Amino acid sequence: MSSASTQPEVSIAKGFLVRLLIVAPVAVAISWALAGDRGLWSSLYGLGLVAANFVIMALFFREGAKFGMTGLMAAAFISLLVGLGVLTAAVIPVAHAHWMNLVVFGLVVILGHLAAVVIEARRVSGRLGDNGLAPWRLVP
Repeated sequence: MSSASTQPEVSIAKGFLVRLLIVAPVAVAISWALAGDRGLWSSLYGLGLVAANFVIMALFFREGAKFGMTGLMAAAFISLLVGLGVLTAAVIPVAHAHWMNLVVFGLVVILGHLAAVVIEARRVSGRLGDNGLAPWRLVP
């Protein structure tokens, strides 16, 4: 079995988090410029939840991959449900907080997930015989 640092699931999660750190200042700056302090805090909260959601998915994928393709597909489904549950549980208590701007928060969460999926879809290789990842310049 490969070590944790060479597993494709761990590599994808690390790559996503590095790219999130690169894109986050731009998203926060735009949110702050458009909605002031409420936009700033809402975008930071949203980006944190996006990062947590992808870490949760990577952990589920890593464990599911131990059981083959069926385990991986089950892990994908369960991680989706858990991730949506975490997002819901994290939003309900702060939905009406004085610092929350739901429009900015929603845009950051939706666009953050879409951007991450598009970037990773370009990186994941569908060829049999390799470890599942195409080379990427930003993350070794």
